[in-house]
Amino acid sequence: PLLILDDDVHEQFVRDLTAQISESKAPWLALAAHHPIETIGSHSYWRFFGRFNKNDYASSANKKYRALVRRTIQNAKRPVQVFLTGHDHSLKFIHDHDKEQYFPDYHIVSGAGGKISYVHSVSASKWGKAVPGFVVMEIDTERPNVLVLRYMDSNQKKQIRKFEIKIDPFELAPTEAH
Repeated sequence: PLLILDDDVHEQFVRDLTAQISESKAPWLALAAHHPIETIGSHSYWRFFGRFNKNDYASSANKKYRALVRRTIQNAKRPVQVFLTGHDHSLKFIHDHDKEQYFPDYHIVSGAGGKISYVHSVSASKWGKAVPGFVVMEIDTERPNVLVLRYMDSNQKKQIRKFEIKIDPFELAPTEAH
């Protein structure tokens, strides 16, 4: 999904992505996008310009984008377990315990390749770090329903956090299986 600014393409976007999600036969789904739909920080250019810009999550375009993605997932009536994004100049892991039906359990943000922006950790299920880095994701071959996330600090050249998340597979209803 993209941050869609053209109102004329919203409905086509919702139809196309809804179809892709609902028709998937995969045991679990991950969606990737540039912009997060959940965050524990801001998108800013503090390090480069010595100022903190306005939080773009409050913008009308971003609110519309998040509403479109939510509506698309709800229309598909199929769980999306992981939402992978960049945009924010930080590393983040958000486990959404009180999520909407079908909505992603996990939000993984890896947008700290060059710039750094504000982030705050709220709890073990909402962790973030404002460092240049990246996330390595591995599916454990011994436990194929476990996704291992290794958050790496590029400056320190080391792992700074590791999460292992269990993903419950989606099972097609007997009338849908062919």
